[in-house]
Amino acid sequence: MTRIYTIPLSHPGLAAVGMARGQGIVFREISLPAGLHPLILRAQGFRGLCDSLRQRQWFADVASPFPLPRVTGVLLTPLVPLFVAQ
Repeated sequence: MTRIYTIPLSHPGLAAVGMARGQGIVFREISLPAGLHPLILRAQGFRGLCDSLRQRQWFADVASPFPLPRVTGVLLTPLVPLFVAQ
């Protein structure tokens, strides 16, 4: 059975639950208290931020509209402070 970990009233959590219901996926929703959720997840065996960063890099590589996403990211990263300053 699939488990979905959520924080009550969290928009991403509500969206994940709604999408799972819409697809007919059998799941168990586990609500975690806001603020304590990092500690609870680590106690349950989740390793932390390194997995999240690896997943985000994979998504950037697969879903990027730019050719050669890693090279494009390296080239465009120095430009970010210029856009933030505006």
